[in-house]
Amino acid sequence: MNIESLITQLIVLFSIAFLGYGAAKLNYLPKETNKVLSAVVINVSNPCSVLTSVMSGTRVITNVEVFTLLGVAIALHLLLIALAPLLTKILRIPEDRKNIFHFMTVFGNYSYMGFPVITALFGVEALFLAAIFVLVFQIFCYTYGVSLFGQGKFQIKSLCSPMIICTLIAFVIYMLKLRVPDMVLNITKTVSGITSPAAMLALGFALAAVPLKWVFTQFRTMIFALLRLTVIPAVVFLLCSPWMKNELMLGVTVALSAMPVATNTTLMAARYNGNESQAACGVFLSTLMSVVIMPLMLGLLFGLF
Repeated sequence: MNIESLITQLIVLFSIAFLGYGAAKLNYLPKETNKVLSAVVINVSNPCSVLTSVMSGTRVITNVEVFTLLGVAIALHLLLIALAPLLTKILRIPEDRKNIFHFMTVFGNYSYMGFPVITALFGVEALFLAAIFVLVFQIFCYTYGVSLFGQGKFQIKSLCSPMIICTLIAFVIYMLKLRVPDMVLNITKTVSGITSPAAMLALGFALAAVPLKWVFTQFRTMIFALLRLTVIPAVVFLLCSPWMKNELMLGVTVALSAMPVATNTTLMAARYNGNESQAACGVFLSTLMSVVIMPLMLGLLFGLF
């Protein structure tokens, strides 16, 4: 794990996000830019990143470890679902905002920030491991996540996204050790290169819609963000480190658990009539605080300081 590389990458990423924030505030780009960039990242570049990570032929974990990690990702989400009510009770979150805080507890920013951060820490080959968590994220998001907003009706088409399809294809390629033509690898590698800048520009656009004066008066949300960025990775590290001997698997698991609140929290709140302002506030504060807290926590947990 390269903390120096992570810090450098975070500075670069947030500089790009700041450009997106400034462009949105100055109206240099149309309002639809955020939706377009988000769609490009979620439906095109991130899926290509996952495919690229397995097409190189490099095997960083065994087939058995792939299924082990899948089980860990499921267990992590179940753990966070169990912790969410406790956290809202400790913070005395009002009843009308509990669902948003539950969502923010369970779902971290695996795609927008997770992919660039995992690449900086462990290399592009580790993105396949991150994709396993994204696969589980998607399933829980459109089942448990939707139910938080009183929308219990599940539609199978919600899981037919390019990200899930490409992750399943990546599973097959990795498990069967399939080789793909160099031309295909070059295409997916080139497209995946736009993931980080496009994702952070989109994040900057999203944060530009948040009223800053109001955000910095939300002390409960600040405490929540602090707890999410410190307690959760610490708990995950304590639970996994005694038995997870593969350092890459442990590193990716803990790093992803240290991510800020998922950007799509605001999208889900808007779609299902949730508290959009609270969702945006949680995303903004946790993302801002993660610049300092994430490298600090990972450095402390893995003894890199």
